[in-house]
Amino acid sequence: MRLLMRSIMVGMDDKPICDKVPSGEKNLMGQDILVDGPPFTLRMVCQNALVAVYQDEQQLSGEDKLTRWELAVKIKKAVDPCELTTEEVVLVKKLIGKAYGPVISGQAWEMLESGITLNS
Repeated sequence: MRLLMRSIMVGMDDKPICDKVPSGEKNLMGQDILVDGPPFTLRMVCQNALVAVYQDEQQLSGEDKLTRWELAVKIKKAVDPCELTTEEVVLVKKLIGKAYGPVISGQAWEMLESGITLNS
């Protein structure tokens, strides 16, 4: 399946969801002040879900970890559109469902199932 990994995730307000990044400044308590960074993309969602460690998978084999790592690297290096097999899409969807709430999971699943973006 061909996928546009640069597709942007949006919130329920239809505004892009952005990663929070340190501004380089600190608040009075010495904590980093966070500002909006780049928009959160399908690529980021897939990669994060693939490399996360889940409580119900503490005994995950080294082979399965390697498979996930290789797929995350494939997605990272891919130039849009990214070509994924049906099996790869199934794995990514399963892990996105574990890693994210409905706003991200719902959009990502629709994008992965349709092969198109919700917000071209």
